[in-house]
Amino acid sequence: GRYRLDFAFVHDDGRRVAVEVDGHDFHERTAEQAMRDRSRDRWMQGDGWRVLRFTGREIWRDATACADEILGTSLRLG
Repeated sequence: GRYRLDFAFVHDDGRRVAVEVDGHDFHERTAEQAMRDRSRDRWMQGDGWRVLRFTGREIWRDATACADEILGTSLRLG
């Protein structure tokens, strides 16, 4: 498609969850990069994706909580 995702979960019933993991070195470092990320999120949402975006720090601090949020979101979409 138009974008490459960090992780994509596509369910048989059409539910789609995009997961992006943002490291500080690339994402949110400049206003332009933050704007590109937000534009990308809007495009994905318009195409039917539920977009979850985590910082690298969130993953390192509590990867299980992040995974739980991803799973919970996938289940709620159904």
